[in-house]
Amino acid sequence: MNFEQPQKSESENASQESVEEPNAQNVEIERKIENLFGKSLKCFKRWGTLGIAVGAFLVAGKFERQLGREDKEWREHVSSTLDTDSQRKKGMYESQIREFFGEEALREIEDGDKSAYFEKKNKQQHKPPALEGFLEHGTTNEHVYLFDEKYGFYPRGWVNGEVEDVEYVDDIGGKLKAGSRKGGEFRRKGILGSKIFLYRTTPKAGDGGNEHFVSNEAVFHELGHANDWESDQDLNIIERQDLLLKVLNRMNETDAYDTNDHYHKSYLDGTKRGSYRAVKEYWADICAEYFCNPEGFQKSHPKDFELVDAQAKKNDATFNVLDFENRGAFDPHTGELKEKWR
Repeated sequence: MNFEQPQKSESENASQESVEEPNAQNVEIERKIENLFGKSLKCFKRWGTLGIAVGAFLVAGKFERQLGREDKEWREHVSSTLDTDSQRKKGMYESQIREFFGEEALREIEDGDKSAYFEKKNKQQHKPPALEGFLEHGTTNEHVYLFDEKYGFYPRGWVNGEVEDVEYVDDIGGKLKAGSRKGGEFRRKGILGSKIFLYRTTPKAGDGGNEHFVSNEAVFHELGHANDWESDQDLNIIERQDLLLKVLNRMNETDAYDTNDHYHKSYLDGTKRGSYRAVKEYWADICAEYFCNPEGFQKSHPKDFELVDAQAKKNDATFNVLDFENRGAFDPHTGELKEKWR
């Protein structure tokens, strides 16, 4: 049976056309919101719902004033805590970072320090992260041991307070091919809390079997991002800048570490932004190797090992990544859960 659609009046057609045309005002509103929210807005778009831009803009003015007050308070705090020599060092570091990476990198480091300052001011508790999706996708409870500092797998302060949530995602909507290098992502603190996404990936062809797995290397890599110069909640502004420049210098040395697929080098596109992303991935890669293969890494790349080890011991001076007997629930040589934890 055919149903005839009712005819629209000219006024209704005109109204519909006006809605369908690109709305320059809405575009400008979203641009302003993106300037306010930065990376966190992109996280909203990817992992949550942005909502109606116009509605959000109604509170944007108030939010912008709040950000301005917080920025002023944070800058006064930094200025009051740095002596003359530290102020000089900060200026020198900023000049180098601006030269190598541009203004955006400076802003992101400042945003990280600002976040840490207000978290400490508000005395937020450092709790173990919430876990989502592991049991639903057939992963055993053993993975809980990877994310609880009381089992000693990580130095204190590398998980609690740095990562609020860990979610096991089923193959990121089918976008990952078998054997994909991309095993996870880290979302830094912003409007949404800090979170690690781990992707349920499939072994490479020829590896045998169809079993899905969580890559420990991906876990360690993303924790490296959670403890870099942008995201670490326990560093001051100079320590953040210093760590970035140290990792850059190390990456540029002839004996620098490299993965089999030259992952961090894939970001080197001749731009300052590309260089910054490459350094971030280099840091995450050497963190992964430090936890995955500490013995071999110490022998093959002692400079990289020491760079990560120094950061690990900032909050946990007694941490020993080579203490396999007492550190962690997994045997580092076999990857199996230790008998005492079964």
